[in-house]
Order: sequence, then structure tokens, then C-alpha cells
Amino acid sequence: MTPDNTAAPNRGIDDILEQTEMGSFIAKNKAMIITLVVLIFAGIAGFGVWNWMSSNKNAAAETAIFEYSKGSLDSFSNKAIDGAGLVKGFENLKGTIGSYKGLFPVGIETAGLLVDAGNNAEAIQVLEGLNSVVNNPYQRFVLATNLSVAYENAGDNAKALASLEQLVKSNVGFMEAKVYLDLGRLALALGDQDKARSNLQWVIDKGEDAEMTLLARLYMSKLEQK
Repeated sequence: MTPDNTAAPNRGIDDILEQTEMGSFIAKNKAMIITLVVLIFAGIAGFGVWNWMSSNKNAAAETAIFEYSKGSLDSFSNKAIDGAGLVKGFENLKGTIGSYKGLFPVGIETAGLLVDAGNNAEAIQVLEGLNSVVNNPYQRFVLATNLSVAYENAGDNAKALASLEQLVKSNVGFMEAKVYLDLGRLALALGDQDKARSNLQWVIDKGEDAEMTLLARLYMSKLEQK
């Protein structure tokens, strides 16, 4: 039977909707459907607001990073400020942009300049402050290796070793031959012959870098002379 969809002047819209299964469902659940439609549109509007706010926040963070690069970083490079001044500028930037993704690379750049200038304590301060923003294995590798260099330059071989050992435990897997070579070298400097031997042997047995393997053999020969 074909539904009669002719709407008489006194005929209610619910009566018309009741003539089909879908119409019947809509008629009986108008409040729920209206609420659902409202929620959908509210969600779309909310996403648009969030996206707009996120874009503005990112733009502000990028602007702050640019100003820091042209301000504190350039001033340090030109010897207009010292290491403490650069760290202060970086901490101000960190306070402004929080954990924004651009903080990590500019932090590594800052620490690199400090290490090159011999300001290892200041570099360590910057690098240690980046632990809270690391969010992938590559960043973990970069941070751990840079920290190890800064610790070693500062004369703290124990912390330099510990930084690399933590990296190995995290199974990052980047440049393993170089990491194990440095572990062996640092352990040797600390007088831990067993740890030095095991790490150097790893490079000799499993390393795929000929230069690292050669260096490991040289360190191993020094170890055998002790």
C-alpha cells in the first residue's frame, strides 16, 4: 500500500511521518534526533574553535622561538652575553612556549653553542631541562648523546657513562657501534675493566662500522696491557 503523503490542513506532521518505518522512528524520537544534530554541530564548531586556537598558539610559539634565535642566540654567538645570559634567555623561552614541539631542537642548538664555548655546566642545565619534552626515540638518542658529551667535558665520566647506559636500556638502536664504543671508552677511563671489555667486545663482534671496530680493537689492546 502506497503511503498517503498528502498533508491536509489539519493533519499533523507526526501523522505523515508515521506512514514509513524511518518516519515513524523520527516521529517517536524527535527530541533525541534534535539533540544529536545539535551535538554534531556543536562538535564541528568546537573543533573549529580548537583548531583556530591551536593555530594561533603555534604561531605565537614560532614567533617566540624566532625572537629568541635573533636575540639570545645571536647575542651569545657575538659574545654580547655569556653562558648564564643565554641560559636565562632559554628559560624565558621555555616559560613562554612550554612543551611546544619547537623547544627541543632549539634547546639542542643552544646546548651545542654552550658546549662549543666551553660552558659545559650551562649546557647540562639546558639539556637536563629537555627530558620532559622528549617524545620519540630519535630525540631520546640526541639528548642522551649530547648529555654524555657535556658530562664528559665537565669531567663527570660517571654521568656520561650513565647517560649512554640509559640510552641502551631504552632500545633506541641508533648508531649502536658508536654508543657501545663510547661506553667502553668511558668505562676504561673509570677503571671498570670488565664493563669496558664487554662493551668494546660488542663493537668488535656486532658492529658494522669498520672505523668503530678499529677503534674498539685499539682500546681493547690498551685494556689488555693493563
